[in-house]
Amino acid sequence: MGVQKNLAVILDRALDGRISFQEAQSLLDVEGDNFEKLLEVARIVTDREVGGVLRAYYPSRVFPSISVTGGFCELRCAHCNAHYLQHMIPAQSPDKLYEVCVNLYREGAVGCLISGGSTVEGHVPLEPYVDAIKRIKRDTDLILNVHTGLLSLDLAARLSEAGIDVASVDVVGDNETISSVYGLDKTVHDYEEALNNHLR
Repeated sequence: MGVQKNLAVILDRALDGRISFQEAQSLLDVEGDNFEKLLEVARIVTDREVGGVLRAYYPSRVFPSISVTGGFCELRCAHCNAHYLQHMIPAQSPDKLYEVCVNLYREGAVGCLISGGSTVEGHVPLEPYVDAIKRIKRDTDLILNVHTGLLSLDLAARLSEAGIDVASVDVVGDNETISSVYGLDKTVHDYEEALNNHLR
């Protein structure tokens, strides 16, 4: 009964927009009938915040993909082997990223995906680009979806402060897949930690 009551309180706080990070994190473990209640609250809050509109962006002329590593990927995992990078706009310096994004904006783009090849540690090397991303958000109205990989809490905080709109991370829920497909010496726990860093 205590758990039920606590969930009801948390859901009420979520509806009022007063939910804490810890309370939001506790909702990740909700199952069964309580999950249906959580989905209903999520629907109500989403409708209120975005007016019931679903916005979906697919890589295209108005929402292109950009690679901060060009066609290079240190990891070269079996999942992609750098294939997808070949179709992205290269921007291998902060100044180049800024220039590419401003030009895209002037040409009518509504946003872009900022991604790149992965390091052997499983993250896109975005650290040098944070200030450029902040300038892009300041000088344009582009929607920025940043594909991070397994990012640190520090980088998550810096990207949030830079004003990104969406952070994307691949979610892998099996240790064997992480090892055999991605070639990473990581575990499911590392992916959970990266997701938590995104949420903070």
